[in-house]
Amino acid sequence: MGKFTIAALLAVAAASAHAGGTFDSTGTAKGTSQSDIFPIAENHMIMHSQTEYDSMDMSAANHPFNGMTGSCFGAIEIKVPAASGSGNCAFADGDGDLSASRWIVTGMTPEGALTGSWTVIGGTGKFAGSTGGGGFEMMNDRENGTFENMLAGAVTLR
Repeated sequence: MGKFTIAALLAVAAASAHAGGTFDSTGTAKGTSQSDIFPIAENHMIMHSQTEYDSMDMSAANHPFNGMTGSCFGAIEIKVPAASGSGNCAFADGDGDLSASRWIVTGMTPEGALTGSWTVIGGTGKFAGSTGGGGFEMMNDRENGTFENMLAGAVTLR
């Protein structure tokens, strides 16, 4: 096999590594969080949330979200023990391709973690035309300004 043929096969393999398919989106994302809290009454507040993701670790080694970084922002109403709200996220990979999603908070665990769902709403490059979503459970550590977000679901790339 000639050098050109081997190089061409390697280029096709690299380009198609995330060219399509469905990926199990079980994983953990971590980063920093900053929230502005507006108390309304005892155990009732609204919160402006801004999170910066610096680590996405999906359980599937070939998941295209592995290593992505990005931001999420939105607003949440907390009326203990309930929570509701929504927002958006934009994550970029090492190639500069963007995946955008929407999140919806639907509840809170007894430990104070926010729970809800996430949905892919679009993207660029390899994420153009992608679909999917799932659930999340996000615990904030307000003392040190960090969070851990446990993810589940699936993403399909075209």
